[in-house]
Amino acid sequence: MPNVKGKNLAKMLNETCKPVETHLHTDGSTVYPSIAPLFASHGSVNHSIGEYVRDGINTNEAESFFAQFKRSLDGTHQNVSEQHLQRYASDFEFGWNTSKMSYNDRVMALNQGSPSRRLSYRPPLVVIER
Repeated sequence: MPNVKGKNLAKMLNETCKPVETHLHTDGSTVYPSIAPLFASHGSVNHSIGEYVRDGINTNEAESFFAQFKRSLDGTHQNVSEQHLQRYASDFEFGWNTSKMSYNDRVMALNQGSPSRRLSYRPPLVVIER
């Protein structure tokens, strides 16, 4: 998100989660109080005073997710275009969310999340042999 402002953040979060059912845990950034009323609850920790966990509120899992995601881009993919960044992020998110599932359960989750349509590819190039 190139411009992280309350209005833009609220729009993105409305598109990606159900705010009325979501408990928002944040750091002390000043952008969150303006969107907090949209959520079931809001709790924050203040990293600037060394607070990382308070009453079960923390941002550790989100920070861990993004740290590992960044490492996967550097290590696995190395070269990622902005055009396909959402696809890389979605793939990583699926792996993260299903990492504790058995292989069979993971395949079932993949099938349930896939649209029921055939994948199609461009027709192969015709190669003329001499």
